[in-house]
Amino acid sequence: MRIVTAGRIKEWSKIHPEITAQLLRWLAVMEHLTDCRWFNDLRAVFNSVDRVITKKGNAVCVFNLGYGKSAYRLIAAIHFNTQIVFVLRLLTHAEYDKQEWKNEL
Repeated sequence: MRIVTAGRIKEWSKIHPEITAQLLRWLAVMEHLTDCRWFNDLRAVFNSVDRVITKKGNAVCVFNLGYGKSAYRLIAAIHFNTQIVFVLRLLTHAEYDKQEWKNEL
């Protein structure tokens, strides 16, 4: 897959060093996915990914990163037909639970 906004991952890894390894692993795995044509294909690689519909009706994929107090949610728009990924947000668990991001995306 082609990650259009991969630079955000590198920026976030500097801001959130506690999950740098997971962010970089996520990026590496996503860049090397070649047969990921459907959400179920993605779920086979990332068993904790969820598909969420925003208030505007857009489908996004939410990945769980980190553990406990360092739990984060990475939100990405994945166009399976073109194999393009747009990295949209990295939120703490508390920020994610407020669900304000659903109004913005």
